[in-house]
Amino acid sequence: MNAAAFILAFVAMLLAGCETNSPTNSTHSSKREAQANKAAIQRVVDQMQAITDEFKDSAAQLMKNPMLAGVKGDQETCIAKMNSDLDNIDISNCPADFRIAFTKYCQSLRASQEYMKSITGWRGVLRGFLHPTCVFTTSEDADRALKPLENAANELDLICAAYNVKIKM
Repeated sequence: MNAAAFILAFVAMLLAGCETNSPTNSTHSSKREAQANKAAIQRVVDQMQAITDEFKDSAAQLMKNPMLAGVKGDQETCIAKMNSDLDNIDISNCPADFRIAFTKYCQSLRASQEYMKSITGWRGVLRGFLHPTCVFTTSEDADRALKPLENAANELDLICAAYNVKIKM
């Protein structure tokens, strides 16, 4: 290979390398990544909404039906199903900050449920999610049960907003 051919090949390689690292290609890559993150988060949020709607419907039916109102198993099953459904949402394609916030939200939800159950039983948990102000006898109880959940929900909402995804809980 003569010197001129070598220089041309070297320049071509440099240009090709510069082209792949150009701001334009980097911008397209960033846009694709942002779109993929938004789509992954939107899928999770849509599943969360469907699970929440199903839970609220089931809880409302349990609260209306006097035959089921005292049946711990049905109330516990309703809550366990919601928790299980939330656990089964695949968040692996979501960005790390969302995965952390989603996991924290689910943990806070369970802690809130356990605390409400200790005060009011499973019926209180169902009622608490439908009408939170009707369950607690003191504001300290309400704060202890709901504040961590509210904080986790707010954090999740902020992260979703950063990815242009809105939660409609």
